[in-house]
Amino acid sequence: MKKYFQICVLTFLPFLSFSQPSYTNDWIDFSKKYYKISVAADGLYRIDRNLLLISGVSIVNPDNYQLFYKGKEIAIYIEGDGDGSFDAGDYIEFYGERNTGWLDSSHFANAAWHANPDYSFYTDTSTYFLTWDVAGIGKRMANENSVDFFNYSPASYFKSEVRNNYSSYHYGGIYVIQGEAIYDPEFTEGTGWFSNAFTGSANYLINTPNLYSAGPSAEVELKLIGTNLQSHSVTVSFANYSSTQNYNEIAADQVNFTVSSATLGPSNNLILNAIGSSPDRNALSYVNVIYPHTMEVGGDSTQLMIVPDDGAQIKTRLDITGFVGSTAILYELTNDRRIATVVGTTMQALVPNTGADKTCFLSNESAVNHVSSLTKVGGAGYFRRFTKIPRDSAYIIVSHNNLWASAKEYIDYRGRPEGGAHDTILANIDDLYDQFSYGVKKHPIAIREFCAYAIDSFSSPPKYLLLLGKSINYPSSRSGVNYFDNLVPTYGWPPSDNLITSGLGSAQLEPAIATGRIAAKSNTEVDWYLNKMKEHDLNPAFPHPTAQQILSERNWMKQILHFGGGFNEGEQSKFRGYLNGYEAIIEDSLFGGFVTEVFKNSSDPVQHTISDSITKLINTGVSIMTFFGHASGSGFDQNIDYPDYYNNANGRYPLLIANSCLVGDIHQPITPSTWSNSEQWVIHERGVIVFLASVYYELPERLNKFSSELYKNISFKNYGKSIGEQVKQTIKTIQVDASVKITCLGMTLHGDPAMVINAHPLPDYTITTSDVFTTPNVITSEIDSFDLHLIVSNIGRATSQSVSIEVARKYSAESQIDNPDPIRKTVPYIPYKDTVTFRFAVSSPEGVGINKFDIHIDPSYAILEITHDNNYLLNYAIPINTQELIPVYPYEYAVMPEQLVTLKASTGTPFQLVQNYKLELDTTDLFNPPLASTVITHTGGVVEWNPAIEPSLNAALSIPSNNDTLEYFWRARIDSTSIADSNHIWRESSFQFIKYKKGWGQSHFFQFKKDDFNLIDYNRTDRTFDFVNTPKQLHCTVIGNAWNDDQYYATEYRIDGATEMSSSCNVNDAILVAVIDPVSLKPWNTLDYNFGQKNNPGCGFVPNFNAFVFWCGPLDSVYRANMANMLNSIPDSNYILIYTFKKANFKQWEDTLYNAFQALGSTEITDSINCPDDNIPYIFFIKKGDISTLQEITGAPFDTP
Repeated sequence: MKKYFQICVLTFLPFLSFSQPSYTNDWIDFSKKYYKISVAADGLYRIDRNLLLISGVSIVNPDNYQLFYKGKEIAIYIEGDGDGSFDAGDYIEFYGERNTGWLDSSHFANAAWHANPDYSFYTDTSTYFLTWDVAGIGKRMANENSVDFFNYSPASYFKSEVRNNYSSYHYGGIYVIQGEAIYDPEFTEGTGWFSNAFTGSANYLINTPNLYSAGPSAEVELKLIGTNLQSHSVTVSFANYSSTQNYNEIAADQVNFTVSSATLGPSNNLILNAIGSSPDRNALSYVNVIYPHTMEVGGDSTQLMIVPDDGAQIKTRLDITGFVGSTAILYELTNDRRIATVVGTTMQALVPNTGADKTCFLSNESAVNHVSSLTKVGGAGYFRRFTKIPRDSAYIIVSHNNLWASAKEYIDYRGRPEGGAHDTILANIDDLYDQFSYGVKKHPIAIREFCAYAIDSFSSPPKYLLLLGKSINYPSSRSGVNYFDNLVPTYGWPPSDNLITSGLGSAQLEPAIATGRIAAKSNTEVDWYLNKMKEHDLNPAFPHPTAQQILSERNWMKQILHFGGGFNEGEQSKFRGYLNGYEAIIEDSLFGGFVTEVFKNSSDPVQHTISDSITKLINTGVSIMTFFGHASGSGFDQNIDYPDYYNNANGRYPLLIANSCLVGDIHQPITPSTWSNSEQWVIHERGVIVFLASVYYELPERLNKFSSELYKNISFKNYGKSIGEQVKQTIKTIQVDASVKITCLGMTLHGDPAMVINAHPLPDYTITTSDVFTTPNVITSEIDSFDLHLIVSNIGRATSQSVSIEVARKYSAESQIDNPDPIRKTVPYIPYKDTVTFRFAVSSPEGVGINKFDIHIDPSYAILEITHDNNYLLNYAIPINTQELIPVYPYEYAVMPEQLVTLKASTGTPFQLVQNYKLELDTTDLFNPPLASTVITHTGGVVEWNPAIEPSLNAALSIPSNNDTLEYFWRARIDSTSIADSNHIWRESSFQFIKYKKGWGQSHFFQFKKDDFNLIDYNRTDRTFDFVNTPKQLHCTVIGNAWNDDQYYATEYRIDGATEMSSSCNVNDAILVAVIDPVSLKPWNTLDYNFGQKNNPGCGFVPNFNAFVFWCGPLDSVYRANMANMLNSIPDSNYILIYTFKKANFKQWEDTLYNAFQALGSTEITDSINCPDDNIPYIFFIKKGDISTLQEITGAPFDTP
């Protein structure tokens, strides 16, 4: 990108649509064979019988041969015609013309802008097509055999045409100055090959040999070209003529005048003088002079003549002198006549008069060109009929013979399922030249016309156009090695692949067919790219192999790299702002990307700042790399080195978007100095998969408009579609702003337009072990709580749906208490990654040890994902260490045969530093005061205390004579020596002494205090166990037509406030059945029963299993039958709760289920007529067999009954 000092606004001419009522292949009869003849110079050409035979041309009646040129049959002469036999010595003869710029005129919106239709932009060689029609007669030159010269007076002169075409320099046409000259890629006025520019006087020599000075005035035509942006004033002087021509800016000014022949000589000077304000820069396209010529041809063997009409006689007699040769052939081209001649001291012929001038061509026998080869069209002689079979959304590749082996492999791959299963067409560029540009080689109109034909003629328009082969811009490729290196041509100047189909069909600036190019020069380079494409498609986001839906394989697809450049602080800030805008789009959208930024911070022309982290990121894989800054054709001002520097492979090749000047110009000649940055990165075994950049100079504001809209298309507008379609839609959207036209046409997609940037069909949430961490990192019982942090990743499509995360904690195996209920949090949405934090109490002493956590994302399956198999992480272990002293021996409630044993307690960690520990012993759990206590100084490990060594204890601990058993309570902790550490926790245990006995038992009432009780009250004061007669409360909530996580989880039932079942099994319509035992008042667990419910034994990570889930959608008749069987089999006296999840579709039930509800006592559900509407929320409760307990509630849709 260049530094810009001037900003101009230019409204370019409306784009020309080449829509035509017919196509350039309309002249072809696809049932016939055709042979090609190349013609590079004007003259007579002959095809003899022997050439026809060795070329494989059928020898037929001479009347049947036909010759076509420019899509029309032309008249030919056949020696020996008329006898029905093409014999030895017979031949076909025709007048052939070199190629001019006649076909180039189709490039211009206004034909008058084509400054020199006599000079081709592409080649001087024309192609003629020979065929035959056994049922018809070809067009022939009429033989004019009259030689009665004495009946006619000889003409004094004929007219000769002298044309000088000037083509020493190429001009790009209309431009604006915006730091650089910015050209419109379309063919505008002033585009073409002209003379070197002149800003003062310029002299051009015009020869008019054998001038007949007594003849009529000479007719002169010339065309001046204004080549810069100012008013022009040019004086024109030729012979006795002088004028001043005035015109403005970039324009072609045609000048026509006559001069007296008497004022001309054999050589004449045309003087042009630019007299406008300096610099008045102009050029000359051509000069054409038609002047009277004597009948002397000066020893020439050929002569092109314009024969004036002689109104005084019916034929004009030509007596030509100075003609070389003993025989002469004269073609009257205007009216297709072959005129008899007589050669003596003069060459004589009679040309019939028709009321107008006639163009004639005279040649001697030796000047006739003998055609040396005939080439079969398409290799077999037949034009390819592209509409032979119906074509639907075709994928078209246009390639060259040099790349044909690899092109066939490429098109074969694109037709296979793994390559997209496209309807494919492989077109040979040489075949397209023959069929769609009349055989004119290197002419891009061949591809454009083919595409126009395909758009209108196929069952549906083609979807993709891949130009498979190197192109070279037409100003550089008209001749020499560049001509042959130009394998598949581009269009316009500056070159634009988009222009090939832009404006076709209903398209405006955007390409009518999503277009891309692979600028390969060899089969090897095609193979490099094809292998990259295959690797890319083997690692796709869609379709997806579920086995690859893991974070390590998918995370790279969300990675985006942004590089910002700029020459100064102002530019760097501006470009950073643009890139930040793209970041906001792609991170908060369906793409859900994560952007890493690298910004230039110096004024050096090129900054080398690629860190190891960026290198690692590229090696690991990124989806998109976007640059915004200055560049030359071969590099950026943020240097990222070359693709050889990186090791990215296995399909991890990014899309590179370069918002810079020139780096996208893949149409330069093949030299080391013109090897574009785009080619370096795409034509490589690794590198990138697509390089999108401008071929010419650009403005930051225009590039920003393009890239901002492109990011929207990639991120959400056309998410999941191909890069070619996204570029097409980008241009379609922004083209309403005329200022971005050049950017729209100049942004070149180097790569396969069908490539899909890593898009995903659905979200896919996942978590791995490395995504979990805690604060603090080391958890001990000395703190009251800790935070569990979960990094939840979405490796699929981003969505606005909220996401629920549930964590279930499981205490260590040594814990004596129940695990707590799971905790659930809902976050608004997770496009890429989010850290969700749960706070847990340490819960000492119960929580000490190895705690395990079951983590589940979207536990109710509320979100449709690529796979749910990666949504959970089970048994994540977190050690909670303790500095406490934990009694370990004797085991709790142990029965010991010895009265006093060594008590053992373990520190929380074996690496504990030296610490004072206090231990107490008593025969009750009051320890008020204890019978004995001690303080022991000890490091980590097992602390031992033998009370037997305390003599003072013997009497206190003696067993009464009438009792052989005694219960001991003992406890341990860190010794609290200050107020600061007074919160150390006592850890208590108990055991029994029974003489001569070992085992386990609870005897003392206080030993039962840690037990779980069901419907029994532990009354410590009275030391009694009392039955609990308090009834339990059941509460059920149903949300009608629940539609998000919060509403799914709100569909639940509780007993005494404790959640027994929440949500369902996935988000399908369902009915849930809970059965509650009449004695224990505990619900049946689905793990213990199999009635054919959906959650048997479970359904993924359903948080609990205290209700039986039966799906109840229209197609779930099996589940409904299973539910009917279950309801009928439940024993009487059990409590039954039935409620809907989302909706139950009541009216679509089978009679067996209606009957089961009637048998239970339902009054709301009896049959398909007497039942709630399908989407009504519903709750049913009864103690089976006791109709007096029936409760049946319905609500309205979206209600909460």
